[in-house]
Amino acid sequence: MKIYLDTNIFDALTKNDIRKEDTEMLFYEIENGRFEAYYSPTVVEEILLTKDKLQKSKLNKVLDNKVFIKKCIRLIPFNTHNDLTKIHNLVHAYWYVYEEFRDSPEGLRFVLKKSVFSKLGSQAEDRVHIATAVINKIDAFVTWNTREFIKNDKIKNWINKVNKKLGYSEISMYTPAQLLRNYSFVTN
Repeated sequence: MKIYLDTNIFDALTKNDIRKEDTEMLFYEIENGRFEAYYSPTVVEEILLTKDKLQKSKLNKVLDNKVFIKKCIRLIPFNTHNDLTKIHNLVHAYWYVYEEFRDSPEGLRFVLKKSVFSKLGSQAEDRVHIATAVINKIDAFVTWNTREFIKNDKIKNWINKVNKKLGYSEISMYTPAQLLRNYSFVTN
């Protein structure tokens, strides 16, 4: 199973709580080949832009010092203008409600009404993470952002409705603990 790791998954490794334990268990499973894990340049950018200097230092150490991150977690490159265009278009589609899902001379048309996704004040980076995962045919988005993704069926349903309408696969969303519970039987 291919999984995309949100920035907060790496952040959890710097904490001293249950999230750290669950994330370490997930990384153990990744290292042992149970999951094919990915992250994107957006994760790296968010870490570089972290304002808290101590937290930024901790995050950089996580990325630099974890041998298995370099060995077992793949960076999704943004290789082409086409990749970025697809991600941009999908991010835009998550933000707005379509007037209609059909081709027109102007392309897909949008109404001004924003989606449930935008009403929750979600950060643009969140949509970029999900769009990157979807464009790259990742099966699951793994995050500790439970308020917006894990516990919010409206957001998950909206994302997958847009994905389906635009010809992409649906994406599942889990915390590390949920993923491990649901897929502890997965073997390669």
